[in-house]
Amino acid sequence: MHGKFVVFDGIDGSGKTTQRELVRNALVAAGIDVIVTREPGGTPISEEIRSVLLSPNLGDFSGTTEMLLVFAARAQHLDQLIRPRLESGTWVLCDRFSTSTFAYQVRARGLSESLFNTLCQEVIGDTRPDFSFLFDLPEEIASSRVGQRFGQQDRFDLERTEFFRLARAGYREIAERDGHIRIDASRSIEEVTQAILAHLLP
Repeated sequence: MHGKFVVFDGIDGSGKTTQRELVRNALVAAGIDVIVTREPGGTPISEEIRSVLLSPNLGDFSGTTEMLLVFAARAQHLDQLIRPRLESGTWVLCDRFSTSTFAYQVRARGLSESLFNTLCQEVIGDTRPDFSFLFDLPEEIASSRVGQRFGQQDRFDLERTEFFRLARAGYREIAERDGHIRIDASRSIEEVTQAILAHLLP
């Protein structure tokens, strides 16, 4: 039996990581074999690439470098973790996937949509999410949530509100185009969890 690939996507501060853990607990309670992972990251090599991408101390990135690093981490993640686990029947819950790349790098950064599409075809191929949830939240609320986090902020946390406005518009664009499931992330944690589980455990 093939596992299910479930993606949680949305701008920083929309509650993806919190919901990923709550949904994992609910699926485990239902007797489903499940793992959680994230992008960029998920494997040792991908996590090293993540640390480079998020570092606020390396100066300005070329936009193309940023996109290529994201897809390099994704290629390793898919080959080493996501595809093998899905083939073994495990459900994979992933914090971010290609929709984030479209929103952040293509729409917010203004990078080439053609390059994005080519990289998706070459790196992702037929490995598409069974469920892709978009956590939609006004960028002002998301930004205030990010500002309340403890610890050092990463390179994306330091972006201006306009960057996240463009990213949110990019998320909505690709979600509508590809039929992703929109979740109103301004609702309570419990309401959001139940909305997700209504799709996963009907």
